Amino acid sequence: MTDDLDRACRKMAATCACFHLRRAARAVTLRYDRALAPAGVKATHLTLLSAIAIHSGVRLADLAEIVVVEPSALSRNIALLKRKRLVRTAVGEDKRARTLTLTDAGRATLQKALPLWTKAQAEMEQGLAMELRQALALLDGVTHAARA
Repeated sequence: MTDDLDRACRKMAATCACFHLRRAARAVTLRYDRALAPAGVKATHLTLLSAIAIHSGVRLADLAEIVVVEPSALSRNIALLKRKRLVRTAVGEDKRARTLTLTDAGRATLQKALPLWTKAQAEMEQGLAMELRQALALLDGVTHAARA
C-alpha cells in the first residue's frame, strides 16, 4: 500500500463515524443475540416484535421508518417472522398496504424474551463508562444528524 493510501485508511479507521458505529452495533447485537437465544429470537427480531406490539396494525412502510430499516431488509425479516408464525399481515385501509400485528405466538415469544433482554440490558448498563441515558441521547442525535 502506498504511504498516502495507508495514512488515509488509518485516518478513516480512527475517525469514521460509520465505521465505529457499525462496529459497536455489531458487537452489541452479538451480545443481545446470545442473551436472547433461549427465547429463539435475535435482537433484530425482538426489536421488530416490540415495535409491532407498540404500533399494532402498523403498515410495513411505517415500520421501516420507525426502526430505520430499508424496506427490502425489513420485508425479509418480516417474512421470517411470518414463517415462525410470530406476526400476521392483513390488508390495510389502503388495499395496497399490508398491516402487521403479533400472533399469540409472537406475544408469547416477547414474554419469554423480555426477561432475557432485561438481564442483557442491565449488563450493558454496568459495562458502559457513561450513563446509559447519555449514550442513548448521543445515539439519537447521531441518528437525527444522519437522517437530516
